[in-house]
Amino acid sequence: MKAMAVRERLIGKVSSGASRFILAALNSGLHECVDIFEEGKSFQETSDFGCTFLHAAALNRENGYDIIMHFLPNEMLEENKSDSDGDQAVHYAIMAKNFNAAELLLRFFRSHEYNLLHFLVVQNRLELAQSVHEWKKDLIKEPDPDGRNALHLAAEYAGKEMCKWLMQEADFDVNVKSKSGETALHFALKAEKTDIAKDLVRSGADLKVKLDVDNLLHYCIKLKKLRSVKFVHEHDGELIEEKGQEENVAIQIAAQFADREIFEWLNSILKKSIAASGAKSPLLSLSPEPAVLLFELTVRNATLAATFQIHPKSFFSNRKQIKDSFERHFERKQIENPCLFVIQNSLQVNT
Repeated sequence: MKAMAVRERLIGKVSSGASRFILAALNSGLHECVDIFEEGKSFQETSDFGCTFLHAAALNRENGYDIIMHFLPNEMLEENKSDSDGDQAVHYAIMAKNFNAAELLLRFFRSHEYNLLHFLVVQNRLELAQSVHEWKKDLIKEPDPDGRNALHLAAEYAGKEMCKWLMQEADFDVNVKSKSGETALHFALKAEKTDIAKDLVRSGADLKVKLDVDNLLHYCIKLKKLRSVKFVHEHDGELIEEKGQEENVAIQIAAQFADREIFEWLNSILKKSIAASGAKSPLLSLSPEPAVLLFELTVRNATLAATFQIHPKSFFSNRKQIKDSFERHFERKQIENPCLFVIQNSLQVNT
C-alpha cells in the first residue's frame, strides 16, 4: 500500500501541468515519444512541480528503460535536474521500483558512482537504500573504484542510522582498508562524525591503525579536525607520544600541519601530563635542538605562521641564543607555550 501511494504521488507531480511530451514519457511507448519530440518539443519542459521528461520516463515501468536508452546521451537532458522536493529522475525510478531504469540513469550521468546503493548511501537516503538492497543484495559488499565499501562511504557521508543498518545487513570487517589505506574509522573522523566513530570503536575498529607512518591522532591533526583529535586522544591517550612522519610526535606534527587551536589544545594536554608526572617535556628529549626543530616546523605551516606573525629571518639568525633561552626558561617552569615562547623571542631580535 505504501509503495502504491508513493507511486501515485509521483505520478500526480509529473502529470500536473505537464506537456504532451512529458505525458507520453509517463504513459506511452518509445515511438509516440519520438513522434512528439520531432514536432519540436523540448527536454526543458517541466510540470508544475518541476518534473522533466526523465522524471516521467523513470516512472514508466513498461517502456521507461527503452525511452531513456533512446534519448541518452543528449546534452540537452539534465539528469541532475530536481523536482520541487529536490528529487532527481534516478530517485523517481528507485521509488517506483524501476531499478533497471535507475541503473541506466546512474551509468549515463554518474559513472563515478559504482552502484545504486553507494549513490544512496552518500546521499544518506536510508529508505531508498533499503529498497535497492531488497532488489539486489550483493551491491552492499561491492567496492567502488577507490576500494571503498558501503560502510566506508556511510562513515564519511551518511548518518548514524545508515551505518547501523549497513552493519546489521552485512558482516563488514570494520578494519578493512580502501585503496588509500583508510578504514571506516578514518572516514568518520575525517568528517568529524564522532558519534559514528564511537559506534565503530564499539564494533571493534582498531584505534592503533596506521596510514603509512601516521597514527589516527596524526591523521586528524593533519586534517585540522579538532573534534576528532579530541575523540582519538580520549579513547587512546598513548597516541600523543607516538612518532610519525619524520620521527615527529603529535605536537610537532601540529606545528607543521595544523592550526593554532589544535596546537594549543595539544600543548595544554602535554602540560598537564608533564605536571602530573614531573617528567621533562617530550620536545626536549626528542631533539638536541627542540626549540629550533619546533619553530622550523611551524615556519613551514603557512596557517600557523601567519597566526603567530612569525618572522623566520630574525629567528634563524639567532638560533643558538633562542635555543639556550628556551631550555633555561623551561627548566624554571616559566614557559606556558613552547612554540609561542620561541616566536616571541625571535621577534625581539632586530634584523
